[in-house]
Amino acid sequence: METVPVDIDSTGAVEHYFRGISPINDDTDEGFPIKKFSVTLQLRREFI
Repeated sequence: METVPVDIDSTGAVEHYFRGISPINDDTDEGFPIKKFSVTLQLRREFI
């Protein structure tokens, strides 16, 4: 399984495994139609 590097707020890439996505839902943002979904990631390794 390949990892996905994720860089949150320019703190450096951290390796995660992709686990899946939620169903895609219709929503609005300030009156504009948008699609919403969430992504599930699992942390591959943690540096302490």
